[in-house]
Amino acid sequence: MTQNSEELSSHISDIHIITAESYSQSYCIAENTHAQYAFVCQNDHQQQQHINLYFVVERNASLCVEICSVAGDVIINIVCVLQGEYARADIRGGHIARGNTKVQVTTQQRHKARYTQSSLLIHSVVDDYAQMQYAGTIYVEREAHNSVSSQYNKNIILSNNARVVSIPNLEVVPHDVQCFHGSSIGRFSAEQYMYAMARGLDEHSIRKLLLHAFFSPVFTHKQIMSMVQRNISI
Repeated sequence: MTQNSEELSSHISDIHIITAESYSQSYCIAENTHAQYAFVCQNDHQQQQHINLYFVVERNASLCVEICSVAGDVIINIVCVLQGEYARADIRGGHIARGNTKVQVTTQQRHKARYTQSSLLIHSVVDDYAQMQYAGTIYVEREAHNSVSSQYNKNIILSNNARVVSIPNLEVVPHDVQCFHGSSIGRFSAEQYMYAMARGLDEHSIRKLLLHAFFSPVFTHKQIMSMVQRNISI
């Protein structure tokens, strides 16, 4: 993909800790700028938390979003519109569901212009009787020639009663694009545990190390990764 070489100005936000039952926010990333946002959904209420995030990325702009949920029932809806030529977006999410909690994540990557690029990666860990549902769609409209987009959802189940549903989807009109999507649902293997036990580690330490390795490729924001580490240590 040919990239516009104009210099980008940058905006990096502080981490947003979302505790409200309902949260909706729209962001426009202006032409020739770079924006980075980080969100933590922390639901301490008995009611389900609803999060709606809407992003528009203009010409030659770039966006990086990191979001995680670590407690309570939550519904997260993310829409990213690549509005201008050479717009780029990278969306990453990590979710931990325990007890009887339910996490639902829906994403849309909408390519409206030529030479746009988007990537999405979501990892989740589901334990006890918790549930994780993911549904994501890549839309590439007729004018969005030479666009590149990817969407991957990976899930680890830690108990026999945990449930995961993952539905990636593509809706592509032009033929001269590259689009990739996939999902996986699995467990850590017995071989991984046996290998670590042979080196003197107990089961709790092994699980902690495996979960750390599972989430490490997702997050670059140190505060989010620290919060994830605290929760996988429980």
